[in-house]
Amino acid sequence: MDKDDYCSVGRKRETAMKGWEPFHTAIGEFLLVAGAGGGVNGSLFNLTVADVHELVKNNATDDDFVVEQHPLLALATAGVWVTKTLAHWAEDPHEMIEFVNTVDGLVTLAGQQLSRGDPADTVMIDKQRALLYLLQQIYETVLQSADDGYATKQLKYKYDKRLKALLHGDWQSALQVQKNDLSTLVMEIILHLKSREEAKVVEKPLLPPSGGSLRSLDRQITSKTLALTRD
Repeated sequence: MDKDDYCSVGRKRETAMKGWEPFHTAIGEFLLVAGAGGGVNGSLFNLTVADVHELVKNNATDDDFVVEQHPLLALATAGVWVTKTLAHWAEDPHEMIEFVNTVDGLVTLAGQQLSRGDPADTVMIDKQRALLYLLQQIYETVLQSADDGYATKQLKYKYDKRLKALLHGDWQSALQVQKNDLSTLVMEIILHLKSREEAKVVEKPLLPPSGGSLRSLDRQITSKTLALTRD
């Protein structure tokens, strides 16, 4: 058996998805690309493929943008939900809740835009994957901000005042960078979808009515233009 069939912690990297529904397959494929421990049976945001599907089914509404046609978006939304829960257990919950609420708003905006697009749009699939990578970083950041998290331990350690201030500044900068990266990606999604929508608008050639002439059409256009000018 190839060494790549195992993740770094010795867990078998399962790749078989025979008989899976398209929703499950799309998420399973991303777990493989992202290198999740256990492969398609692994987890992201501490959620398995089945967990994500269950969350979508239990929380979907008639106007919800998270639908079966957008599995990666469903995974992103589920990841934000888990991250928002983790924020309440942070050493500084006020800071983390505010941070994750901003993330939630941006992901919601992205989702509203993506729901209008073509699920098969390869550019948008790549954007959704990029979104998931960013959200995984944010998830890890919030995870490490817990009372026993690595980031919290470093920030609470009794360094001298100058170094402690430097660490706090770096921490704030790291949070801002993640928000900026997410904002930029959401804007890229919006601009791409807008360009796609504009490309679909094809102006039909202006032709004279059946049996008419270009001269009569010209007179019609002139009269309508004059009427609009008078108004």
